[in-house]
Amino acid sequence: MKKHLLIISILGVTLFLLYGASRAADLMKDFVSFDRAYIPALALTSQGKMEESKTAMNFLKENWKAFKKTYKTFKKKDLEWEKDFDKVEQAIVDADKIILNEKDLLKAHDVLEEIRMIFMKLRKRNNMDYFVDYLTEFHEPMEVIVLTAKGKTPETLTDGDVRGIQTSLNEALSLWKKIENVKFDEKLFGFSPDKTIKIKNYIKSESETLNKLQQTMASKDKKAMIQAAVAIKPNFANLFMMFGDFERIK
Repeated sequence: MKKHLLIISILGVTLFLLYGASRAADLMKDFVSFDRAYIPALALTSQGKMEESKTAMNFLKENWKAFKKTYKTFKKKDLEWEKDFDKVEQAIVDADKIILNEKDLLKAHDVLEEIRMIFMKLRKRNNMDYFVDYLTEFHEPMEVIVLTAKGKTPETLTDGDVRGIQTSLNEALSLWKKIENVKFDEKLFGFSPDKTIKIKNYIKSESETLNKLQQTMASKDKKAMIQAAVAIKPNFANLFMMFGDFERIK
């Protein structure tokens, strides 16, 4: 009898662990689906495209409603989990209101930016390895570099600006190394071999662009610095947008 009870207990624990693993795998897949809806809204508000932004927000709201219903109480042990979901909910509501009133799309974009930071911290806190989070980390110093150089001339780019660019570049290069070395899970993201090759090509191109900026920093040529600093964003933006479903917006 005791032997049978032990077997039943072991089977119960095994099934529980398998169920938990299955739910965790589903969550990661649904994070991918969320980003497919989230990234077009983030990108199109940045580009100032009003009608497309409205369509993208509808796509995002539809996805978020299902995602929140399924996962808001998923991690009871993480005391910040539900609070983070509430923060994402508020960001979506606020951004949607701005867009529906046809107000400043860049303000809506800034509100939506908060979401990827919230989810990146949530996943890191729970030891969830997710490729897009590496891109989000890199985005922060990359953006500082671009905004410092944008609109500047060799005469207006100060020595303080140069030092700031170099500091942020050091951080960006360190974070980019992680992106170069991490294994990209094309199966999780549902990428075809061709799309995976595009991802790898964007990563390679960004590596070259960053190296060029590093070289210009050493040369002290401010004109070349400005050009190289601004050039690190377009390729990265193309890489990031690969994870959004823009076909749904057309």
